[in-house]
Amino acid sequence: MLDRISKSFSQTSKCLENAVDDLSAAILTTAEWMTDSLLNDQKVMSCGVGGANSLSQYFCHTMLNSLERERPALPAINLCSESALSTITENPNSSELFSNQVQALGQTGDTLLIIANTEQNVSLHHAIQTAEQRQIKVVLLNCNRERWWDQAPTSNRIEIYTPIASPALAQQLHLLAVQTICELVEFKLFGE
Repeated sequence: MLDRISKSFSQTSKCLENAVDDLSAAILTTAEWMTDSLLNDQKVMSCGVGGANSLSQYFCHTMLNSLERERPALPAINLCSESALSTITENPNSSELFSNQVQALGQTGDTLLIIANTEQNVSLHHAIQTAEQRQIKVVLLNCNRERWWDQAPTSNRIEIYTPIASPALAQQLHLLAVQTICELVEFKLFGE
């Protein structure tokens, strides 16, 4: 059993170490976009399905309540709210689960963080389309087997791509990415 623990920690450590070079630029751009939104009296929205929703909630909690310092709350909205859950109950196949909220709550200059699990989800794709129509910057934190977009990042869209076979390792990497984004936003807004 101790060997399993050691192996698990070692795999996680290697995965995180390898990710630094691949993800740093996208994480920095994400933090800059979010900081720009907040400095311009806009907000950050976040969503994800399944286990990714928990990470979306954590992200918003951290933005509202801080990561490691005392600071004012930052405007962040988790789109998987009670009203979204009622949409799921009424129509479990709804592709407008998040896009309706982006349409109603999103404004030009906001940033939308999409957290994707191992499978692509049509409701996330619709949210991205709606955000782009409203000139909302989109950050996709993606652990799918393949990228969602073939093209390079644009001025309004970036993908933080983590092609990791293990869903558990991907979730750990996503958690670290979210915490790092929050830390960078705090630093950019409030300094050391």
